[in-house]
Amino acid sequence: MSVSAVSSGTVDWTSGSVADTAKQFHQLGKALRQGDLDAAKDAYKDILKNPPPNATWNPDGAFAQVGKALAHGDVQGAKSIAADAIKELRASRQPLPPASDPVPTGAESASASSGSIDVMA
Repeated sequence: MSVSAVSSGTVDWTSGSVADTAKQFHQLGKALRQGDLDAAKDAYKDILKNPPPNATWNPDGAFAQVGKALAHGDVQGAKSIAADAIKELRASRQPLPPASDPVPTGAESASASSGSIDVMA
């Protein structure tokens, strides 16, 4: 079995297929956390049937390794592989650039009178 690119272009995160895929990954994670081998296998198979947009199959990748562990009945191994992959993914994320100043130009000047503050914009 192989998984290849599904589509190209932008991802519509509101589409049913993307929402379904997110739910399937959630189900896989839940099954792994609970140690439920049968539910984890079912969720894994569901993801293979409906892969995320632009998904490609890497037989050496973490997702394939999770599948191999599940096929061998090793739910704890699959859980460990998934946890390590998530940690690696989080560590590889680039930090967000600093946000621009949320205060509009000119709004810095304020005057106070009789217990109230007037902000000038």
